[in-house]
Amino acid sequence: ELCKCFDVYAVTTVTSDADEARVTQQLQQIGTFEHGLKPTRVLFSETAQGRASMVRQLQPTTHIDSDKEIATFLSGKVPNVVHVGLTRFGPAGDFDSLQLCLEVLKAAMVSG
Repeated sequence: ELCKCFDVYAVTTVTSDADEARVTQQLQQIGTFEHGLKPTRVLFSETAQGRASMVRQLQPTTHIDSDKEIATFLSGKVPNVVHVGLTRFGPAGDFDSLQLCLEVLKAAMVSG
């Protein structure tokens, strides 16, 4: 649903071309591309710093990340940064699961 309303990019860290192929294959197997994510919007980097730089270049309105360091680095550089992957709720902008984060985003779309 998000891909219908927003330009969604998936940016991930990999260490080899084989890793890139595995990630792409897994995204294809779960139907991600059929549900709107464009294969050209799946981006890869060998380092977390490279991933953060890619995000800055894309200039998104919102960035969701599981790496707290990247979320902290991008805070102030990207208007909305969301950190997911905590074991319990933390400060505003932190979610314990991507599913909960997506539910909040969907609710914001409906009310906005």
